[in-house]
Amino acid sequence: MKTKNNKMKLNKPKQINHKLILQNKIKNSKMHLSRREQKRIHLLKRSSQMLPTEKCFVGNLPEAASHNDVKVPFLFCGTVVKIDINNEKKIAFVEFAKESSVEMVLNAVQNGIKFSVNGHVVAVHKFTPKAKGPNVSSLV
Repeated sequence: MKTKNNKMKLNKPKQINHKLILQNKIKNSKMHLSRREQKRIHLLKRSSQMLPTEKCFVGNLPEAASHNDVKVPFLFCGTVVKIDINNEKKIAFVEFAKESSVEMVLNAVQNGIKFSVNGHVVAVHKFTPKAKGPNVSSLV
């Protein structure tokens, strides 16, 4: 290809933007995603959620705490979407519909409000996911 100065212009190979390709595949739900692509999407979503999160960590649970026992104290902060309980470790993860709900919980804790499950005071912290597996940038 020649330019106005009659010099030959070299075409550089285009870099493939894997993130963009995956985002387009996500938008077009009719396309089938391979298992590897699904894992990439999961890791990309997880890495993008590391700062804003809709989850909070609840520790020091009483033995045999049920989902409803854990859910009730957090209802005034917002809509509880999901609760994961590990009774062996006496911990739970409470997921809200909005990040603002987590901020409300954390502000309440900061202002001295104590959350209790079955009359047992529990520890509440912001959920921070631990990085596991391969680095996300190496997959993309």
